[in-house]
Amino acid sequence: MKLNYLTHSTLVIGCLLTACSKEKSLVTHPQEALSVNNNTSLASGALKPLTVITVAGKVSEGFFYDGQGTDARLNSPEGIDLLENGTFYIAENTGNGTRKVTPDYYVSTVNIPPSKNGEKPSGAIRVKVQKDGTINILTRVGAYPFSNIRVFIVKPNGDVITPAFKNDYRYTYLDLEKDPYDDRLWVSGIATDTVNNKSFGILERFTVRNGKIGTETFKTPIDSLTDDNKVSPQITGFFCGYNGVKYIVINGNAIYKLTPSGVFTQIYKSLRFGHETTITGSLTSIVATKDSRTIYIADVSTIRSISNGVTRTLVGPQPGRQYMDGTGNQADVHAKQLALSKDESALYFTDRNALRKLILR
Repeated sequence: MKLNYLTHSTLVIGCLLTACSKEKSLVTHPQEALSVNNNTSLASGALKPLTVITVAGKVSEGFFYDGQGTDARLNSPEGIDLLENGTFYIAENTGNGTRKVTPDYYVSTVNIPPSKNGEKPSGAIRVKVQKDGTINILTRVGAYPFSNIRVFIVKPNGDVITPAFKNDYRYTYLDLEKDPYDDRLWVSGIATDTVNNKSFGILERFTVRNGKIGTETFKTPIDSLTDDNKVSPQITGFFCGYNGVKYIVINGNAIYKLTPSGVFTQIYKSLRFGHETTITGSLTSIVATKDSRTIYIADVSTIRSISNGVTRTLVGPQPGRQYMDGTGNQADVHAKQLALSKDESALYFTDRNALRKLILR
């Protein structure tokens, strides 16, 4: 009996030690449990809703080389485009990289041919890829307001078009988006009348006509703007809704909608965004669901949703620069651009030096 008792006790203790060892491993390495690395792929159903995982690159470590998932390095990614087949294109704001990320998160570098003048994109802020494979890139250089120096349109056959800006005003482009129905592109920013020293936010077709970029220009009506946005208004971001409405961000601190009939009105008037720590406010990106009932916004160190007029903080804020994946307010996020998955179960976003995923359901 004593021998049996000792054997049983030894087995129990061994099991407990093994369990404790596993628990300790999970507790001491939470980042490894969430991030997608060279040999690991996590199904969203295995994680709680409102969990953030890093799927490509490493938030705290920027550089430039290709690879699988978190073994790759991204260099200040900003613009993001998520195609129907699950492939991502990312514009890097540091250097001249345009990156491609497969649905299983393998990162490669897209070869962008030089223009006829030998120029290549530098400091890319946006990239959008059309159904025929045309790659459209916005670039910027210098200090605020980041004057655009060129637009690159790369055709599937390798031809590169670098159209000039129209010469009626001085244009600065800040965002580029796709229409969900006809695959045409829209671009936004600010136009300045240098003769009369007046500026206004602009939204126009990203179309080349007579060698110049931009047609069908919509100018923000000054009387419709809040007092603090009437001077030098900029359309810093926007989203083309499936309902035909364009959701427009003015100066990073106010959201408007532009209906197909041309009605321009402010929505969510009582909502204040973040800490307004930047020159143009804190709201950096906005996307909407197909039924347009929910809007997601990247707002400083949080990602929030607005549904039926109710605002909800999904993840963040996390004090300091912890660079941590996690659930809810345990995640440290500083999202730049958002992309909603086709089935609307996840938000993808660029953040510092990484591509990250927020599980919604």
